[in-house]
Amino acid sequence: MTDSRFGTPTPPSSPANGCPLSSQPEAVPLHGDTLQGDTRELWELMRKRFGGIAPVEVEPGVRAWLMLGYSEHLEVLRDPHLFPHDARNWRELREGRMTPNHGTYPVFEYRPNALHTDGVEHQRLRGALVDAYEAFTTNRLRTDIEEVAGALIDSFAPYGEADLIDDFAYRIPLLVINRMLGQNDDHGYFLCDLMMDLWDGDAEAANAANVKMVGFLMDLVARKRVKPGDDITSRLLAHEAQLTDEEIAQQIMLTIAAAHDPTTNLIGNALRLLLLEQEMRVAVSGSQLLIHDAIEQVLWREPPFQTLAGRYARRDTEVAGYRIAEGDCLISGYAAANNDPILYDADGVHASARSSGNRSHLAWGAGPHRCPAQKIGQHMAASSIQTLVFRLSDMQLSVPERDLRWRPSLFIRGLERLPVVFTPQEVSTAQSGDQTCVNQSSSTPTPETPRPRPHDSENSGPWSRLSSLVRSLFGR
Repeated sequence: MTDSRFGTPTPPSSPANGCPLSSQPEAVPLHGDTLQGDTRELWELMRKRFGGIAPVEVEPGVRAWLMLGYSEHLEVLRDPHLFPHDARNWRELREGRMTPNHGTYPVFEYRPNALHTDGVEHQRLRGALVDAYEAFTTNRLRTDIEEVAGALIDSFAPYGEADLIDDFAYRIPLLVINRMLGQNDDHGYFLCDLMMDLWDGDAEAANAANVKMVGFLMDLVARKRVKPGDDITSRLLAHEAQLTDEEIAQQIMLTIAAAHDPTTNLIGNALRLLLLEQEMRVAVSGSQLLIHDAIEQVLWREPPFQTLAGRYARRDTEVAGYRIAEGDCLISGYAAANNDPILYDADGVHASARSSGNRSHLAWGAGPHRCPAQKIGQHMAASSIQTLVFRLSDMQLSVPERDLRWRPSLFIRGLERLPVVFTPQEVSTAQSGDQTCVNQSSSTPTPETPRPRPHDSENSGPWSRLSSLVRSLFGR
C-alpha cells in the first residue's frame, strides 16, 4: 500500500517481541497525520486492502485490529464471552507495549463502570444505569431540552451569527445531563467550564479541572445521599445493586462522557446535513420528514463515534479469515461498518434508503454493551435541532463547505466549528428573563468549587488520567 493516506508504513515487529500480530499483515498506523482530513476515505482504502478487519497501530508499536465489516461487528459484539470488553485482557497492556505514557492509554484503561466490565458485574452496573435513565419520561426530557435550547438561542439570536458547535451543540448535553443529575443550572455552568478546561486548557488548567471534576462528582454523590430527589444520582444511590460512592461517581462520569461529546457531534453532524441538503431541511421544517428519521440518516452516514475501543479475544480464534490470537484487541469501526458494501442492493441503494427510519445501523453498538442511553441522546438531538430550525429558519453556512474541518480523532466524528448567519432576532424581556443555561458573566454566582477528598489527587488511579481520556478520545 503506497497511498499517502496510510502515512509511512511501520515494519512488522520482530517475532521475538512476543506479539502474535507480528506474523500478520503490515499494520496501518492510526495516529499522527493519518487521522487528518476525512477519515471515510481511509476506511474504504483499508477495506479494499484487508477486507472485513484490518491490522492497525493505535500508537507506534502498539497493535490492534480495526473491524470494518458489518457482519464482523455483529459476530464480535454479540459474543461477550469470547470477546469481553475488559481491557485487562489486552496483551499490549499486559506485556507493557501500551503504557500510561501513550496518548490513547486512557481510552483503553480499565475503569469500574458499565462500559469496561462484563458478565454479572456488567449486568449489575448497567442495570442500575438503565433503571435510573428510565425514570425520565419523554415529556419531562423534552421540556428540559427545549428550555435549554431556547435560552441558548436567545443568547446569540440578536447578533445574526453563531458557531453552532461552541454556542449551541456543545452546551446542550452538559446542561441537560446536569439537570438529570439533580442539580440546579449554576452547576451546569460550572460543569461546562470544567469540560472546556479539560479539552482546551493547558496542562496546568487541565490538571486543575481534573481534580475539580473528581471533587464535583464525589460532592454530588455526598449531597444526594443526604438529600435525595427524583434524579439519576439519587436513583443510583437507592438502587438494589448497592453501588458504592466510587461506583456511582464512575457511572456518572460514564454518563457525562457518553452523553456529552457524542451528542454534541450528533447535533453538529445533523445540523451540517440540514444546512447542506436543502430538500431534507425543507422536509423537516414542513414536518414532511420527522426529525427522528433525519437523525437516523445521520447515524448511518456520520455516526458521532466512528470507532470505539475495544473487545479482547479470550482465546485464539478467527475473524474474517484472519487469525485472532488470545489477548488481541478488536476496535469497532462503526462508520466503516455502516457503509459496508453488503448493505447496498444490486441497484446501489443503501439499506438506510430502502425503508424510512431504518435503525439497523451500528452507531449505538450491538449486543449486551449496546448504548443504554440512546433514547436520551436521540431526544437531545431531535428536540434541540427542531427548536433551532423553527427559531432560525433562514440560517445558512457562513463559510464554504470545503472550509469545514473534522476533528483529528481516531474515535470521534465531529466538526471543529459550524459557523452560520441568519436574520438577527430581537429577544424580548419575557423570552430572555429566564437565563437558564446561558453562559453568564463572572458576576453571576456559581457553586463553590467542590473540595477534593484526600483520594481525589492527580495520582489517584483511574481518576488521575481523566483529562487525558477526554483529550485522546475526543481529539481536542
